[in-house]
Amino acid sequence: MQAIDHQLVNKKEYDAANASDMLRILLKDDLNHKLEETEMSLALGCLSAAVSHLRLHSSGEKGFTLEKYTLTEYLRLDVAALAALNVFPQKNHELLSGSAGSLYGLLNQCKTSIGTRLLKQWLKQPTTRHHEIENRLSIVEYLHNNESLRSDLQSVYLKSFPDIEKLYSKFYRVHAKLRNSAQLLDCVKVYNMIGTLEGMCQYLEDNLSDDQDLHLVIPLKQTLPEFLKLKGMLEECIDLSKAKQNAYVINPNFDPALKELTTELRQIRKRMESMKQSVQDDLNTSKRVDLVESNAHGYMFEVDKKEGDAGMRQSRNEYKILSMNKNKRVMSFTCEELKELVR
Repeated sequence: MQAIDHQLVNKKEYDAANASDMLRILLKDDLNHKLEETEMSLALGCLSAAVSHLRLHSSGEKGFTLEKYTLTEYLRLDVAALAALNVFPQKNHELLSGSAGSLYGLLNQCKTSIGTRLLKQWLKQPTTRHHEIENRLSIVEYLHNNESLRSDLQSVYLKSFPDIEKLYSKFYRVHAKLRNSAQLLDCVKVYNMIGTLEGMCQYLEDNLSDDQDLHLVIPLKQTLPEFLKLKGMLEECIDLSKAKQNAYVINPNFDPALKELTTELRQIRKRMESMKQSVQDDLNTSKRVDLVESNAHGYMFEVDKKEGDAGMRQSRNEYKILSMNKNKRVMSFTCEELKELVR
């Protein structure tokens, strides 16, 4: 479930009259099987506004389901009740503005942003289902009594866990061909997350002391098979060896044309490295000349300002100075041969 911050929208977006047409576009099941839901005009109006806000109708994908949200299974807490019980920090109250002055502040030991959001959701909307409450208490009791296991989960596995809900939102917008900020880095985050899930699942199986406690790992084991399919796809599409160096590119073996282009780039890079050594010999510097990437120039050379200036005065070759960094005492420059290669 994606969390949506409240905001004011145009009244026209609460369009219950045309909600049926919208749902026929989005739902994978026949709307005729949802007679009870289609009569809830107020709820349909709100749903229409949410769909418009998230631009879900732009995808045209029949991948959604419609279910009635049963509020009777939750305790209703209004704003006054939340404030009286000090559930969350109160900005306008001097003594209760800090995290320590609220129930949320005392309970929030979450290591992930999705855990923090889930805790807020549970506090704002506490469940009244006895089985669910007992299940949560059993998990908390087990983790409380097994300090080493709890510590390993927090410090080793959960600490590096990404915000999967935000990643999903990015990927959905890509799929729906909407404006998005998704990058290959986000795919690498998902790949690393799958590895973390595998490790955490194996760790729990190895360290849970009782067969009846293995139910803690069942949801993970049920989720992993689908993630492992995705992991295989990511390994095929992304150059993971480059990702370890913080360079995020498509695997050149993914496409013959891309492989050919990668070979050409390697040859150019090799020529630039050879040129760098020639420039260093020409300038006769005791400190090395570096080849660095530049947003403005593609690639350029860098050298100690004093030695570079002296070397250029004696050299017969022509170099173009691009910038001077007085703090680092570094000179950035290029030459015609390098400019030809980076075009």
